Amino acid sequence: MKLEQPFSKEIDVKISPSKPFYPPYVDGRDREFAGHGPFVTVLVILRKVGNLQLSYEIFMDAIETHNDFTFFQGQSGLQTAYSLENEHPGFLIATILSDAASGVRLLDTDPHLNSVAPSYGNLVKEFIIEGDRRGDDKPWVQVVFNPIKIKIIESPHTFLNRIQNY
Repeated sequence: MKLEQPFSKEIDVKISPSKPFYPPYVDGRDREFAGHGPFVTVLVILRKVGNLQLSYEIFMDAIETHNDFTFFQGQSGLQTAYSLENEHPGFLIATILSDAASGVRLLDTDPHLNSVAPSYGNLVKEFIIEGDRRGDDKPWVQVVFNPIKIKIIESPHTFLNRIQNY
């Protein structure tokens, strides 16, 4: 008798760019960086949610480097990145094979958009960041992801149905 095993395979997944994330204002006398920074830190973490879904969360802070130290900080909450159900019915996500985090640190001293590669991790292709702008500031980030590789495996129900039909 041949011992059967569930099918598994590696697949590439494309994740759409995030919506812009605006961390909330935390502290400072005003909401204006006035060309003094801000020093921006962004971290994105991808995680498996249940057996069928991948979600990410964005963490961002922006702090003025001078004067009254205007400060914004927050996290986006989990955002759905990918669901396995439609494209691969009968399979479950076993593991994420690519980097599951990327981050960047940036000193933003001009009122223009910044397109920057991550400082670490290969989850993200680029971060689009607005830190300082003219007038009241409202920093934000948008994340553009690299394709990721995951391993999927046949669900127990699908596996049992397949081997019973031999």
